[in-house]
Amino acid sequence: MESERGHERRRVEVRLDPADLRRWHLWLLEDLEKAGTEVRIAPASATGLPPAARALLLLERALYGGRHAMDAMAGEVLPRSSDSGKPDIVIDLTGKGAAVGEMNILVPLYDGAPEEAAAMAAVLDGRAPFLEVATGQEGARVALGLPAMEDDSVVARALDPVMARMCEGLVRLARGGFAENDCCRNRARAMAVRESHLSVGRIAGFASATLLARIVRRIAALAGRKADVWMVGLRNVIPGKGLLETGVLEEDAYRIVPDDGRRYLADPFVFVKEGRRFVFVEEFPFATGKGVISVLEVDSEGKVGELLPVLEEEVHLSYPHIFASDGDTWMIPESGEAGEVRLYRCVSFPDRWELVEVLVKDRDLSDATVCRIDGVWWMFASERPRHGSSWDALALFRADRLTGPWYPHPANPVLVDAGQARPAGAVHVGEDRILRPAQDCRGGYGAGLAICRVDRIDEACYLQKVTKNVHPRAKKGIHTLNAAGGLEVVDFFGRPPAAHSMV
Repeated sequence: MESERGHERRRVEVRLDPADLRRWHLWLLEDLEKAGTEVRIAPASATGLPPAARALLLLERALYGGRHAMDAMAGEVLPRSSDSGKPDIVIDLTGKGAAVGEMNILVPLYDGAPEEAAAMAAVLDGRAPFLEVATGQEGARVALGLPAMEDDSVVARALDPVMARMCEGLVRLARGGFAENDCCRNRARAMAVRESHLSVGRIAGFASATLLARIVRRIAALAGRKADVWMVGLRNVIPGKGLLETGVLEEDAYRIVPDDGRRYLADPFVFVKEGRRFVFVEEFPFATGKGVISVLEVDSEGKVGELLPVLEEEVHLSYPHIFASDGDTWMIPESGEAGEVRLYRCVSFPDRWELVEVLVKDRDLSDATVCRIDGVWWMFASERPRHGSSWDALALFRADRLTGPWYPHPANPVLVDAGQARPAGAVHVGEDRILRPAQDCRGGYGAGLAICRVDRIDEACYLQKVTKNVHPRAKKGIHTLNAAGGLEVVDFFGRPPAAHSMV
């Protein structure tokens, strides 16, 4: 990207303490260089973490291993530029904040505080910190969003996606992104800044509690307790009166598709063909450890037919987004392991499919979902950054034709929010409103659904509002919702019914 000085690379000065270096600092330096900026280091003392917090990170490293964002990187050789010119932007990682009157500076904020300790304190509270960047202007902040926490039982692991999203936001700002009037960040989100302190007692209590919980889970596994799995539920429903429209989840109203205990079923989509109702699902046989796309027919009374595999590839497949357009039947299954979004056309319904086009290449996208709005094709997908999570960011792409070419939205990711980003089913484009189900991953992967109303979608901006949050009571999760032909399908996470043969 060109800088304000024409074709010259933007100069970025990173202010940090070489004696208190973190792995995520190196991520940031690498990403800045990949983005085409000229990076130089300005050594400065940092506030650092309290001794008890450092001790917790060392304990976790000894117990669980791995390489994480908060790992200390003593002795790392940092890049030093010979350019002595004035930087275009300064990124301050010292945790002290900008000096009074200091301009052209970016300061990471975690729940409104510049110290990394604030991010750790949020994790000890069982939540992710809200991410912002102070920009040096009086009171000016850019909201990055609410990241996911994929493992809140280990502080270092919980902070990986947090710091990955912070890196992503800082790089974009350093390159001149996020215009002052950029509404795509949904900045109006209300946020209560919480004060948390990393006391020795809190840290010790967290470490002992999480270690005990892991021991209990391990004993349960050794005892052969049946694991929770995903399962598909279905019910007949009056069109327009379903879960998407009402936000009311009646768990007992769903019939669970029979399970033989050797696989799980998830990501259901409904397709109606010549008056017959078919449910396409991810089938995950435990024996192979790789998902395939399968289909079963459901009659008018809700009776479920035989499960039939219809699409298998060299990579794991899931989320069989199926739809009709221009006289053909199409499917976009998730094939994130391949780094591609693939479009298939049905040759013979329901079990013969041909690959027609790779719509997006070389991007780690999950649950791609397309729809046509005012003659324009839009693709919604969750995108994982390097070292980050696929649970918390929404990326948009647009095209004039289904087969492409597809162009990324200039504001991607248009939304970072673990509670309302990742797609959870087909987008419903009605005459008066557009509704999209999204995953609510604030309590873990697939913990619930967010029913979102799309208020604006164009090349300049994306805005949505959550109208309902849906969380099961008896089950532990729900993360897909679709309906067609008077049949509504969801998937639940929890203890499956007693194993019995599939009909």
